[in-house]
Amino acid sequence: MRHAFLMTACLSWVLAHGARILLAPVLPLIEDEFAITHGQAGRLFLVLVVGYCSTHLTAAFWSRWFGYRRTLRTALLVLTLVLISMRWMTGLAGITVVVFLIGLMTGAFIPCIIPLLSMEYGKGQWGRSIAVFESSASAGQLLAPVLAVAVLAFLPWRYVYWAMAVLSLSVFFLFFRTAPDREPEAARPRGSLSEVFSNPNLLTLAYLWTLSTSAAAGLGFLLPVYLVKELGMELTAANLTFALGRGFGIPVTLAAGVLADRGVCRPILGWILVIAGLGQLGIAWWPGIVGVGVFVVVEGAVALSFFGVGLLLVARLSTSGAMGAALGFVVGVGAGVGFGVTPWILGVIADAWSFQAGIAGLGILTTLSSLLVLKLERV
Repeated sequence: MRHAFLMTACLSWVLAHGARILLAPVLPLIEDEFAITHGQAGRLFLVLVVGYCSTHLTAAFWSRWFGYRRTLRTALLVLTLVLISMRWMTGLAGITVVVFLIGLMTGAFIPCIIPLLSMEYGKGQWGRSIAVFESSASAGQLLAPVLAVAVLAFLPWRYVYWAMAVLSLSVFFLFFRTAPDREPEAARPRGSLSEVFSNPNLLTLAYLWTLSTSAAAGLGFLLPVYLVKELGMELTAANLTFALGRGFGIPVTLAAGVLADRGVCRPILGWILVIAGLGQLGIAWWPGIVGVGVFVVVEGAVALSFFGVGLLLVARLSTSGAMGAALGFVVGVGAGVGFGVTPWILGVIADAWSFQAGIAGLGILTTLSSLLVLKLERV
């Protein structure tokens, strides 16, 4: 039964990533429809992450009273209704509200699913089970642009959200059939948060998570706009290039998880950050559009593999009672800056100078951050 729940967890993570990143492949159309700047478009992701972090960072508080299973059921149902409602949003204000609610609902997924998975699988299987789960993030980021290409060939962009609502409703019903019949232990919020803030490994991981999320999602959200508006690539080609990198991220993430189970987490994280940073520099500085496309694929595939290893380290570096709080802090802070603030800053820099300037700066920071893995405890 636990394998069935693992597959449901994977589908829920495909849904969470797909729903959040669905804005990226249709963003050029939103910019044209509402005549907004890159900075204003990037602000939509800031709204998304405010909703995401509102749920994510409070995980230690609501998990004790509502339970992980009940929270996930509620989030899945509300997310389905929110995705359907996008069809009738004809103003930017309405779209902003929908984006906020998508972030709010998907923010509940990680703090609920990882404790349930860690309860179902023993420590010796955490690396593989979490790697399988996290590989579905790549699938979600692959699904969003492919779904957009398929729907946009026949219907306006708002109907892309209806297609995602079908997946959300399916996961909702699957969760009822496969979820564990018991809850993992949840520590008192104050004690679990104190444990998190007193752990330097988790603080370092939160910073690395921020840069990795900036590489995988913050930059990824704006790649279709960059490729279309600044490099002149056709929208379908831009979305398929973006999707290809996310597709390759699935086997790369699985391979990283298998290696992490053998106790080589630190060097894996270091190389991921180096290659992702160099990939960003290639996206910014390579002179030809074909070469840029290759770097988009490489950067996307490698950057996404960080999170499976990162989740494994969070699970190993925190007690079972404080795991929800640790996940809420590390992932919440990283996501808050990485896919909320980063795309907004990149959009503002693009309006003032160019996308290349912001992407190159991010690439330098990501490459240098690889040195911080030396501060992590060997676990």
